[in-house]
Amino acid sequence: MIDDKWTKKTMWKVIRNKCIDCGDGTFKEVEHCPIKSCPLYEYRFGMPLDKWKQRKNTRKVNS
Repeated sequence: MIDDKWTKKTMWKVIRNKCIDCGDGTFKEVEHCPIKSCPLYEYRFGMPLDKWKQRKNTRKVNS
């Protein structure tokens, strides 16, 4: 049986890498992606969008 945690982690990495590739290799392009109709749009940060927003807000508070 395949470890679900490993599989999930790999899935997020693959999605993020695809978005970085599409965004000319820069994370800034991924962050400001204009293609909202893309099926990967919500997952482009390598995690669910709501989780990414929480992390981003936590980093601003701690800075």
